[in-house]
Amino acid sequence: MTIYLLSKNKTQRNIDFKVFDENFNPVFRVLGNTGRKNDVLFVYDLSNTELARIRQISVGLIPRFQLLHDDNYVASFSFNFGPLSDLIYISHLNWIITGNIINGNYRIRYGSKKILSVSEIQLPEGDFNRLDVVLDNQASVHVAIVALLNNWIYLKSKSWMKYFNPKFKVKYKLATKTLNNNK
Repeated sequence: MTIYLLSKNKTQRNIDFKVFDENFNPVFRVLGNTGRKNDVLFVYDLSNTELARIRQISVGLIPRFQLLHDDNYVASFSFNFGPLSDLIYISHLNWIITGNIINGNYRIRYGSKKILSVSEIQLPEGDFNRLDVVLDNQASVHVAIVALLNNWIYLKSKSWMKYFNPKFKVKYKLATKTLNNNK
């Protein structure tokens, strides 16, 4: 298992940052744009060789993305809302992303095997996502997915995202009962 540190890119549409190993040596460079149709997010190694790419193929409330590795189509996926908001299925790879994506603590599974674990950590250099990657040959693909999820979540307002949290209905019902009882 290899550990990578991916800096949190909270409010930028244009992405350009480095991914570090556990000794804080740069390993990958993530570059690109997100948020509009045909925007592309690239993952390069340090010699500027493209390793992975995610292209946004549709826009709207539920955008779709294509994942390419070494210029070969690998998979497609989209974000979900509602009670399954923390569940993303990546087709053709049969990967499932589960956990609390908005808070940055989630994992990718293939069947019952965990192939990636992501958690938020704070270092003196800033906020990072810690990626525990099981297979090193898939690291660039995992970095691309995590970078996209980070950027997409932080481009959206958290106040807007709360409406898709299943617990919001309970809070709303309790608030309206309290207001109605005070009348």
